[in-house]
Amino acid sequence: MRTKKQNAILVCLALACIAVYVAVAVLGVWLLTLERRRLPAPTPVPVPFVSPITYTYYLPLVAKNYPLPPSHGVAMTYAGLPGACGWLEEMNVDWHYNWSPNEVPICPGVEFVPMMRQSSDIGREIPAGSKWLLGFNECGIPGQCPDTIHEAVVGWRALEQEYPNVKLASPATLGWNGYGRLWWIEDWYANYVATYGEPPRLDALAIHCYGDDAFCQAFLSDTIDFADSIGGLPVWVTEFGNPPRAGVDEAQMLASMGTMVEWFKANPRIVRWAWFSLTYRGDEDWVPGSWVEPYTPLVDFDTGELTGCGELYRDLR
Repeated sequence: MRTKKQNAILVCLALACIAVYVAVAVLGVWLLTLERRRLPAPTPVPVPFVSPITYTYYLPLVAKNYPLPPSHGVAMTYAGLPGACGWLEEMNVDWHYNWSPNEVPICPGVEFVPMMRQSSDIGREIPAGSKWLLGFNECGIPGQCPDTIHEAVVGWRALEQEYPNVKLASPATLGWNGYGRLWWIEDWYANYVATYGEPPRLDALAIHCYGDDAFCQAFLSDTIDFADSIGGLPVWVTEFGNPPRAGVDEAQMLASMGTMVEWFKANPRIVRWAWFSLTYRGDEDWVPGSWVEPYTPLVDFDTGELTGCGELYRDLR
């Protein structure tokens, strides 16, 4: 049994332990406070202000002139005449062709598009850098395009293989004053598919039209419908005109030219056109006898001056 002295000693020891514990706790609090005072004050984080009002800012547009794709062209009869390039420049045309693979003369600044008029032309060299090649000319008329549709099918296959790196405009057929040969290109296309099991390689559909503007607009609309049925090809009107003949005088022909060119411009499916023709005398064997005067040339064969037709075609550009 413990004595009073022993109990007193135990109480003193307990109090001493409590005193030490309190001292240690106080020292820890003091050290923590001292450490916090040494640390830099925290940087406040800004809170973004979001306005309930929205603003729309319109920046000014900068206009830039981009070159237009070629459209206004000429079927260039008598291309080798002196001054031919000057005539093209004077009329401000974009492109021309001459029913041949060769550009004669070379007219800087005006695109030349070579043509394989007949199967016998296949294999002839075309100018370096040519982007397009026109196919056979006025199929369905003896003496130009291959005589039969089968020959034109076989010839086209050879043309595709001979010129793999240029775009191809189809063989051109003709609409003439109330009679259209669109059936020829339709039959040719179907025969090609039947022969080779695939469609021909085509990048544009070429067509000619002669007659009043009402007939040509109807004929070319049918042509566009056919182009849509085979993939939506663009249409090139590589010859057109309303030659003076019985019941059609020069004034009517000029009015028809203006109507047709404006119609072409307004129709996004027609991307190129070429007036027939640059110049001729009027007594050539390819000029139909029904034409009463050689009004359609753009340039007078004898004087080298622009005709009324040429002046209007220039102004329509």
